Amino acid sequence: MFLRNRRTLAASAAAGLFAWGFVPAPAQAAPAEAVHTQADNNIAAYNDFSTWLGTPVQHRVVFAANDGGWPAIAHPYVLPYSQTWVTASTSHYEVISLPLVPDSDAGNFAAIVAGSHDADFQALGTDLTTRGIASRTVIRLGWEANGNWYSWSYLNNPTGFKNAFRRAVQQIRVTAPSVKITWCLNRGSSNNSAGQQVDWTTVYPGDDVVDYIGIDAYDNNSPNGWSDLLNTGNPGLQALRTFAQAHGKPESYDEWSCSTDYGAGAYGGHGDDTSYVQNMYNWLNTPGANVVYQGYWNTASGGPNAAIQGPDAGNVPNSAALYKTLFGPVAIPSAPTGLSASAGSAQVTLSWTATAGAAGYNIYRGTTTGGESTTAISTGVTTTNFVDTGRTNGTTYYYKVKAVNSAGTSGYSNEASATPNASATDLAQGKTITASSTQGTGFEANKANDGNSTTRWSSLYSSPQTIYVDLGATYNINRVQLNWETAYSVNYTIETSTNASRWTVIKTVTGNATSGVHNYTGLTGSGRYVRINSTAATTANPNISLYDFQVYGTSGTPASTLISQSQPIMASSTQGTGFEANLANDGSTTTRWSSVFSSPQWIYINLGNSKHVTEVKLNWETAYSVNYTIQTSNDASTWTTIQTVTGNATSGVHDYTGLTGVGQYVRINSTAATTANPNISLYEFQVYGY
Repeated sequence: MFLRNRRTLAASAAAGLFAWGFVPAPAQAAPAEAVHTQADNNIAAYNDFSTWLGTPVQHRVVFAANDGGWPAIAHPYVLPYSQTWVTASTSHYEVISLPLVPDSDAGNFAAIVAGSHDADFQALGTDLTTRGIASRTVIRLGWEANGNWYSWSYLNNPTGFKNAFRRAVQQIRVTAPSVKITWCLNRGSSNNSAGQQVDWTTVYPGDDVVDYIGIDAYDNNSPNGWSDLLNTGNPGLQALRTFAQAHGKPESYDEWSCSTDYGAGAYGGHGDDTSYVQNMYNWLNTPGANVVYQGYWNTASGGPNAAIQGPDAGNVPNSAALYKTLFGPVAIPSAPTGLSASAGSAQVTLSWTATAGAAGYNIYRGTTTGGESTTAISTGVTTTNFVDTGRTNGTTYYYKVKAVNSAGTSGYSNEASATPNASATDLAQGKTITASSTQGTGFEANKANDGNSTTRWSSLYSSPQTIYVDLGATYNINRVQLNWETAYSVNYTIETSTNASRWTVIKTVTGNATSGVHNYTGLTGSGRYVRINSTAATTANPNISLYDFQVYGTSGTPASTLISQSQPIMASSTQGTGFEANLANDGSTTTRWSSVFSSPQWIYINLGNSKHVTEVKLNWETAYSVNYTIQTSNDASTWTTIQTVTGNATSGVHDYTGLTGVGQYVRINSTAATTANPNISLYEFQVYGY
């Protein structure tokens, strides 16, 4: 927030001091990038900025005066210059910042609602239509109304503002139905006269009168830097994006810049802050984001004093250089790398490594190696994954990918192939699924396994988060495929369970830095339940969100094998040297563990992680236990008994099969030894399972 008086702007514009402009985004076609440089009536300034940046300006954002009464709203002084700009090129657009009420009628929303100013708003629409620029004009109506510095602030009358906004838009559209409307707030807000914040979401005028949802976001009022810009402010950037996406509206970032003014403290700017410029670039060009325009405030006037070009430049030279690099001319992207293909039933899933500067990707398919068609089967794919459905099982398909942007198309990627087969069925699709949290309506857990890659589950904005699917029966899991939205998990594990209580990790992922399809093959795990356990999300997106959670495997229980030999082992006591606990699981039937001469005694093995225990085989020396239990545990503290033995009267091998236990630790807990041998001793303590 910067306290700019639009009377000053209007007067200065007449003198040739201020202007806004937009240029196309270098990596993603959606955001038209902007700059505030010099004047509304100084069209040459936009050409100067274009020359400096090396990219043509497309849009301008300009201002109607807020101190000229209702005539200045009905007939903004800037419209002749708007007409000159828009009619000069078919790629030119105008964004007009229009007061909802003039300063002379501050806060009088009731008059608008009553229809007293219908003629003023209709006159504006008529002027735009008559000049032939209505279809390429955006009205930024009553901008920054969540602050207390403009006469149209909603803080003390949110309902009045909302209704007045609606009435004004409806009247403009009577005579200019093709005009677009931006509802633009400020990142950071003020309290109302009662010292309270007003929930900005409750003041939203409605989808029928809003085309774009915007925000002004300067590099100040953020002691913790970028994280504050994202997550604080009523609204912050993340909240605004989530809200806009929920309403199906593109975002606009009408004003942003570094800040060298306002000194130190919570409100102070961060100066020549290249990290802010980089973060804004990343945020505006986030894959899947829908940003229609954005603008840098390139002047010393109005507060930030962080111009990057022109007569006011010089305070932020490093940020200016980075801006020019990031937002400047676009180069043809290099060919994608790392293309891989995995088969499903009647489909093939492709994934590849993101290419710097790519706005999208084109997919090519063939049925012979090197025989991909020159006509893409899909164009403009904005993620680094693609699912090719409707394929014939048993036929091998070959694929290549090209990266594209406004500068051109790359060469081909490497080739990848896969053969769909009917046995490769997603076990998770349509099954019962449970998540730790849900962002809200439309982001429920079952969106992650509905077989639709355009719907998604999204969690709340915190970590950790989990989501697990009930497969309905036990399967041997050999593959899990995840399709992350841009809110991906950085650190997570893939886990299986037989009861949704005790979990076994079958895959650990740390430092993930990409969204899209992540295909984990060659897994070895078994269970009825499969879980994604996320412990860290990204800074930019503190929630996690999945388009697809797919599980593949075969039915049945895997074969049990010896899982205890030479694993760490601990006993309650040891008779002495030569009778240590590890001699009970060293694979030798001539060595043995022996306890001291008392009861009770115990010995347990650490299997390394949670396992399914199906069999325990004990080889007792003549000092055998009479009464004992076989137990499992996940923490070596709380034990579950899976076999009870009482009245044993023999040494030698005792083989307990058909057990159904789960745990990392397996213990023999003896409560009574023989009278002849008050100690207990084992040649071998063997655990079988998977």
